[in-house]
Amino acid sequence: MRVAVPFGKSKIYTALVYEIHQIEPTVYEAKDIYQILDDEPIVNPYQLKLWTWIAEYYLCTIGDVLRAGLPSLFLLESETLIIRNENVNNSNYSIKHDRSD
Repeated sequence: MRVAVPFGKSKIYTALVYEIHQIEPTVYEAKDIYQILDDEPIVNPYQLKLWTWIAEYYLCTIGDVLRAGLPSLFLLESETLIIRNENVNNSNYSIKHDRSD
C-alpha cells in the first residue's frame, strides 16, 4: 500500500508500506503518514520478496528497485498536489496486513 510522507516544508514523497510493526526505529526518525493513497495493496508479497532479493544481489536500495519496478503511474511526481480532506473521519479506516507468503 502506498502512502504520502512529508519531508521538509514542501516535499511529499511516496512510500510503500513494507511491514507494520510496533518497534520504534533507532537509526532514523520515523515520519508521520500524511495520506494513505490506496485502498488495497498495489504490490503482492512475491513482488516484495523479489525486489528485496534484487536489492541485496545488486547492492542497491529497495527504493531504487521500487522506482524501477513500479509503473510510473504509481509514483508521485513533483507536480502532484495532495490535499488532506479534514472532513473525512479516519477512524473508519485501518491498514490490513496479509503475510500469506
